[in-house]
Amino acid sequence: MTKKIILITCIAFLAALPIQRAFSQSLIDVGFGVSTMDKYFTNVAYRYQINDNFRIGFEAQFSSPAYRFVGAIPFENGYATSLNLPLSFKITEQDRIRLDGFFRPGIRFQGKVDPDNNNVEDSILSSTAVLFDAGLVVNVKLTDKFNLNSGVILPAGFEIAPTSLFEYLGTPNFIGGVSYSASTKAIVFLKGITGPAFGADGDTYKYIWSLQGGIRLTLGKKPNSKSLLLEPSF
Repeated sequence: MTKKIILITCIAFLAALPIQRAFSQSLIDVGFGVSTMDKYFTNVAYRYQINDNFRIGFEAQFSSPAYRFVGAIPFENGYATSLNLPLSFKITEQDRIRLDGFFRPGIRFQGKVDPDNNNVEDSILSSTAVLFDAGLVVNVKLTDKFNLNSGVILPAGFEIAPTSLFEYLGTPNFIGGVSYSASTKAIVFLKGITGPAFGADGDTYKYIWSLQGGIRLTLGKKPNSKSLLLEPSF
């Protein structure tokens, strides 16, 4: 319950930020997806375009686990919540092609209430981990409204409680996506991640993937090529 309150508070805070930045470009993403880890997840993010070269933001995700771990022990049908700080920056740009780097540090809470399945909430199996994703993404502006994204990501999750271990480490993964400017203030997108992984001396993930679709609302300036850039997220 506490984690849900934190999530709702963060989302409310993010929703209020664009009001203060009405004359700059702010981006709000709402996405839904599935992955190796989750039956489904909801992702909400706020991003602020500081200038042509740099973007910062805040991202919250709530998931229904399908295949996650606590101390390298798998579980499902629990909860998973992550809070991240996505940052992206332009490296170079030529004509319709742009190369950006990104970092996505964060923290994750996950686990299961009643892990012994006795229908009594007398115990909790829980895990806390720090997350750090980094990589490169190439954005190709095919038309004024349509953008193609591809690149690589090095995802990493390090569990800090109840044990200390690398839960997973991507080696590197492929990312891809498409985005389309449906109106002057709305962009629809589809993005995914796939690739091998390793964790806990082979006791956790061997392969990870994620697929997410959603909508991006732009506040402030008119959407442009920067608005169509998609940072990856699990």
